[in-house]
Amino acid sequence: MQYITNVENQVKSAKNYLEQEKLRNKFKVIQYKENDFVHSLGFVTPFLKDLQNLQNITEIIIDSTFKTNQECFELFVLFILLYFR
Repeated sequence: MQYITNVENQVKSAKNYLEQEKLRNKFKVIQYKENDFVHSLGFVTPFLKDLQNLQNITEIIIDSTFKTNQECFELFVLFILLYFR
């Protein structure tokens, strides 16, 4: 499996990585856009199927970082709080 597919473009490299044959049944690219203003990539992981089966979600929080990687892209994280009795 090749991890870096485009050394000049991290977004394209990540998209190419996720679309490799071995990962196609695990990850699905749902959004990809690159132009002079926007570079973005959205994808679904197998974790989504696990979330769909949960009945005890009490809170969902989205958080982000800014300018923390080489290309200064934002990274969004989904926090899910569950209630267990």
